[in-house]
Amino acid sequence: MARVLLINPPMVDELGRYIDTYQGVRPKLPALGLAYIAGVLLKAGHQVRIIEGMAQFYSLEEIARISASFDVVGITSNSFLALLSHRVAKAIKEKNKQVAVVMGGPHATVLPQEVLQDKNVDFVVMGEGEYSFLELVEALSSGAAADNVLGIAYRKADGTVSMKERDCCDDIDAIPIPARQLMPMHLYRSSEVRSRRNPALHMLSSRGCLYNCSFCCSKTIHRCRLRMHSPARVVEEMHTLVKDFGAKEIHFWDDCFVYDEKRVYDICDLIHRTGLDIPWDCEATVDRVNPTLLKTMRAAGCFGLSYGIETGNDERFKKLNKGWLNLEKVRQAVAWTKQAGLRTRGYFMFGFIGETLQEMEETIKFSKELDLDYATFSLLAPLPGTDDYKRAQASAGFDAHYWRHRLLAEISFPLDPVYSPDGVTKERLLRMHRKACHSFYFRPRIIIRHLLSLRSLENLFGSLKAAYTIMMK
Repeated sequence: MARVLLINPPMVDELGRYIDTYQGVRPKLPALGLAYIAGVLLKAGHQVRIIEGMAQFYSLEEIARISASFDVVGITSNSFLALLSHRVAKAIKEKNKQVAVVMGGPHATVLPQEVLQDKNVDFVVMGEGEYSFLELVEALSSGAAADNVLGIAYRKADGTVSMKERDCCDDIDAIPIPARQLMPMHLYRSSEVRSRRNPALHMLSSRGCLYNCSFCCSKTIHRCRLRMHSPARVVEEMHTLVKDFGAKEIHFWDDCFVYDEKRVYDICDLIHRTGLDIPWDCEATVDRVNPTLLKTMRAAGCFGLSYGIETGNDERFKKLNKGWLNLEKVRQAVAWTKQAGLRTRGYFMFGFIGETLQEMEETIKFSKELDLDYATFSLLAPLPGTDDYKRAQASAGFDAHYWRHRLLAEISFPLDPVYSPDGVTKERLLRMHRKACHSFYFRPRIIIRHLLSLRSLENLFGSLKAAYTIMMK
């Protein structure tokens, strides 16, 4: 039996100070990837602890002290916050050079060789890490070499990097339900504008994505393969969230929840037959919804859908590898969703490669025309492994290795964009982003609609905090 410590790095700067640039309204969401890995390790008989730095404050010194009691430490990493992961690795190695430090997550998957340039990292787990990490732990605990473990990268004795790919798991129902019991579930919260009742908890019903959006690295991590949990597994996990963790609301995170129409009907039917009474919402793609499906979802407890719309320009859809989409299809899907009595949210972005200020104005106009209940406006941060990252490298002034010295803690309320299109200054891009937030939310009908939808004093205070952040930022 091995003792394994899994870490979601804490939001602290190089001086150990807590980072919260959202002024107290930052959502605290569980690192489900670590919980999935923990579930597999526990099933195999290993001892596991999770440090959830996004929900609880831990100093680097405290993490280093705790790590001394473990054989293997796994750290998750994404490009926005990669610096945090490497700071944790350094603190651990300074305290205990013998412990094996493993890094995984999207950033490590896309850039394993760069991650291994950090001598404080011994191994990288690439892609979906449950079984690669398990096999690595068991090899290390038995004193065996890691040569035969698939899905990992590591430095060989001659300094070169060995990488061995692993196919994605096709039967994701075989993966245990995430070990949420190891996480501080009482501390998590969704965004102030998304959740209506707390605790509002999150889950995934699928892995991968069949789409190929230019700004997303899912295709690199999951190889564009979509695998879906069975309806029985989905509803089982929903019951677990309600029974074991007191969920009053469930949010599905996966991009492709509605991709398989029959599966959605079967999930809704099983929700009814098992007596599950819980409100839920999901992410959805515009091309996979229809009026009958939406009404069925509403009857099964769904209260809202979020669509990745991105832009208000038909030509831009093609440049984003979303040529199957157009403004009229978006209008129709949003109208159907509203007619079904479901809450609507649209995700939009600014600062695409080659985007003009005129296109950004079109996006703002379109977001308001749709009469969405909520809109989220973000700025493009080109991620390694995406088409947009490759294109951004040709732009003057783009720092192609920004993650080495920057934390991108602000996505919805950025203060310093990592990228701006040629011909558009960062200052002008920020002004456009602020204009979008203000012009969408500070309209009389939106304000009145949100006031009428408040369900509690908690909702009221949360909405006021969110509004204050928008105004101040």
